[in-house]
Amino acid sequence: MNRLLVTLLFFSIAFADEGLAFRGSLCRTDYLEPNQEIEGVVSLLNNSRQPLSVKIYPTDLTSTVNEEVKFPKAGTCERSNASWIDCKYDIIEIPPLALASYRYKVRVPNDASLQGSYWSVLMFEAEEDPIPFSFPDGAEVKATKRYAYQVVSQIGHQGVCDVKVLDRRVERQRHAKHYILEVENSGSLSLRLEPEVEVIDEQGRYLGFFSSSPRLLYPLCSTRFEIDISQIPKGSYRARVAFKSEEITVFSTEYAISVPEALDRKN
Repeated sequence: MNRLLVTLLFFSIAFADEGLAFRGSLCRTDYLEPNQEIEGVVSLLNNSRQPLSVKIYPTDLTSTVNEEVKFPKAGTCERSNASWIDCKYDIIEIPPLALASYRYKVRVPNDASLQGSYWSVLMFEAEEDPIPFSFPDGAEVKATKRYAYQVVSQIGHQGVCDVKVLDRRVERQRHAKHYILEVENSGSLSLRLEPEVEVIDEQGRYLGFFSSSPRLLYPLCSTRFEIDISQIPKGSYRARVAFKSEEITVFSTEYAISVPEALDRKN
């Protein structure tokens, strides 16, 4: 029987199950200037009837087009603000069914050249028994929970919003067809990026508007959008592609695309 120990990571409002949980968002953004200092507070809840030990440590955060989220050593990424964060990286004890406050400070260096988005993560890991999972094939997984609290500093009133398209293609996935857009945030500001695609045929007729849910993308990080264009029949078209962040168009262009037939449901 196979056994595997993995880690469950949470980036949004925490579940109210037994054990460690968060109150509020797992991401805080502050708009700051060089030489400025702010204090942050993280609210932690112990939902269990036993005392809970929580280990706290810093990491960086990055993402790739393969939809991998990585946590390199704190301070290794180019735009890391881990060295600006003043807090006690240690273990805290939370009594049963109690709420605890964890405080930290962010001190921005006195450097006028700082502009744009800087970020890192405070990782909160409960020292509790791993959660067992079983699969039909007999494999067993034991998972530990970690919560990645993102600390984002937006510095100054300037910065560059830019997007680079790394790859684009149409993929058939059984009876569905998706327009794949792999992109990198090549600017200096974090973006809540949302792709929009308009498809036009060779006669100039408008065939449809397609989009995907927005994603937070930090500078120098990348991601992949899969946009469902199944309603477009086989043929050659033009695709007007735009990326927006908070209703502002960051990037737009036009590509020629070739749409194949969808694979049959039985294939």
